[in-house]
Amino acid sequence: VRLADEGTGDFQDIALWPALSVDVAERLYNRCKRPLIIPMTLDVPYFTVFKNGLSRVDPNLYHFCLTASKEVIHQRLAQRGDEPGSWTFQQTERCVAAHRDPIFSEHIDSEDIDSQQIQEYILSRIQPT
Repeated sequence: VRLADEGTGDFQDIALWPALSVDVAERLYNRCKRPLIIPMTLDVPYFTVFKNGLSRVDPNLYHFCLTASKEVIHQRLAQRGDEPGSWTFQQTERCVAAHRDPIFSEHIDSEDIDSQQIQEYILSRIQPT
């Protein structure tokens, strides 16, 4: 729900979005009683809101930031049907730069690995040894 004074094209800027997203994650976690994987591209200020909110849901929170070059991201966006010049394409450069911020603590270079390899890596990091 976007209010009239929230003149934005970015859903992350809608005031209710962060709190509602954390609330939905908490409800899912409490109902399913199992770990949640939340794939999402977040900017720095929203990441903090999510991390703090989700840490209250489960203190054993893990965060991984998948990285790739702008060219690879554009290729992947096109493969999923996004058009060059679309909102997602326009956000790429900003997000690639933002995800270099140390707040995104554990980076996974996804440039040359597939989703199975990413899954195996993440599982190796969150499984108790």
